[in-house]
Amino acid sequence: MGTRPPHGTPWLLRTRNFTVQKKTLQVQRLDQLEGRRRDKEEKDASREDRKKMRKIEAENPASLMAQVSKHNDPMTYRQRSALSLPAPQVKTHTH
Repeated sequence: MGTRPPHGTPWLLRTRNFTVQKKTLQVQRLDQLEGRRRDKEEKDASREDRKKMRKIEAENPASLMAQVSKHNDPMTYRQRSALSLPAPQVKTHTH
């Protein structure tokens, strides 16, 4: 004979043999449910980039300096031309 059904079950279920199956609950952290977060991924990517730069610097410092100077070159930025505006229209007399 099965165990008694929980209180509040329909009459038909209470009249038959009823077994309660125990569920095993697994504790999950919030980050496991939501997946990886963008800020965490960016932090990890930044850390990996720093490791790569340190490795490049140790192996070939000249190429690192060339790469940094390429990014810091002021000629890579677009220079703005002088702003050309029409001449101001000023009336000499008022009505």
